Amino acid sequence: KILSSEYDMIYVPEATDLDLLDWETLGGRLRAGAGPYDQLFGDCNPTNPSHWLYKRCLSGETKLYETFH
Repeated sequence: KILSSEYDMIYVPEATDLDLLDWETLGGRLRAGAGPYDQLFGDCNPTNPSHWLYKRCLSGETKLYETFH
């Protein structure tokens, strides 16, 4: 049911709970075309520098916006 869905935006709370395949599967659902662009985004606190999501950010595949409180 989810794999046949189409979205313009997908938000993932605590994205570190997903693995790379989950993230890429969600990205494949971005194809609704109602907005000017599709967007997959989430929030997280990477536990270590070897986490797949942190590595994607370092490589430039994923944009990282750091926040501080």
